[in-house]
Amino acid sequence: MVNYAPAMRGQAVRMVLDQAGGHATQREAIVPVAAKIGYMRETPRRWVWQAEQGRSQRPGLATDERVRLAAQDRENRGAQRHDRLSSAPR
Repeated sequence: MVNYAPAMRGQAVRMVLDQAGGHATQREAIVPVAAKIGYMRETPRRWVWQAEQGRSQRPGLATDERVRLAAQDRENRGAQRHDRLSSAPR
């Protein structure tokens, strides 16, 4: 998986959102932006989707919430494993 610079992601999202008013659909706004930055159109589409989730404009969890829940899940699995190992018969 390629890591894109946060500044590039932010710039692409702003470009799409700025151009969205001049197009019938958001998809039509994404195509020229993707061509301009040299990425497949799916890449900026996901960035825009994530940005809208982060602003509560779309259903779903924001990235920081997703990271926090993943960390909490790891912690819970570790605690459950510890409980199983400590209560196992010897």
